[in-house]
Amino acid sequence: MTARHVIDQQRIAWCLGRHSTTIDSLDEEGLNACYTPDGAVAYGFFDGAARQLARMLMTSKAGKPRTVHRTSNIWSEVRGDKAWAESYVVACNTGEESGQIAKRLIVGRYLDRLLRADDGWRIAHRTYVLDLNVNRLGDADESDPFPLSTGVSGSTLAVGPRTMTAEDATARVELRALAHSWCRAVDRGDAILLAATGIDACQMVPSGTSRVVHAVSNLRFAVDGDTASGTSRFTQFVTHDGPDGPRERISVGRFEDRFIRRDGAWKFADRRSMVEQNYEGPSTCLLGAGMYASLKNVGTRDTNDPVHAFWLGDF
Repeated sequence: MTARHVIDQQRIAWCLGRHSTTIDSLDEEGLNACYTPDGAVAYGFFDGAARQLARMLMTSKAGKPRTVHRTSNIWSEVRGDKAWAESYVVACNTGEESGQIAKRLIVGRYLDRLLRADDGWRIAHRTYVLDLNVNRLGDADESDPFPLSTGVSGSTLAVGPRTMTAEDATARVELRALAHSWCRAVDRGDAILLAATGIDACQMVPSGTSRVVHAVSNLRFAVDGDTASGTSRFTQFVTHDGPDGPRERISVGRFEDRFIRRDGAWKFADRRSMVEQNYEGPSTCLLGAGMYASLKNVGTRDTNDPVHAFWLGDF
């Protein structure tokens, strides 16, 4: 991995992060700048020119409660002046339904093809994939608590370098990609990819789980030669079978990891998960119904998921 590759990945991440913040701040000019002049999107509710989508979003969201889009798990590959990027997005949306306040968490992914520009990268085409959603009607503050769990102590891992060499920076990019590989392997039910991260495939999610998403952020690493440690924050969304029907669980916590590099490739040596906040209740996930009916690209936990064709496809 060259220094230019590291810089490209950082610039791609900046472009994807800017996309989310410009939507939330209703910055139409900034949103358009994230795309090439002829950039296009495939969201389902709208497939066409990115500039038309930007105008539509600015008009529909004006005067409405602010949305929050959190982009994470950014995984990119640069091939010359073209790039492919996969990222997760958790969107918080407040609206109205049947005369009641509707609060929604909408979890999905962006599959982007990008082109190099003079000052960075621009999205040439974006496909949105819906994975799951959480829906609440009325004032959900009292009925949907996130109680703190007990017995969770602070991190014992030393992370966050005081100095950083080019080799350290490259290692951190590779470790970040490894952490994102683990999330994609578990979320897509990919036992082969999971085993390639160094973690035994038996650590997949329990049977009866229909959908799972691990959105990770705040990744920090300390590198010492061919060993490293790291910590990150996660939000886990799960829908699973229950005795009285489907249930959903949202957990917030942290990962504490140890890594080892063998034959030039980083692998997990150990991964520990600490849940710090947790909510569970009957599933409210809607797919193919209501406001989600037009979102036709829906994620699956098998090889039919759109991500597989995306990474194998041409530009």
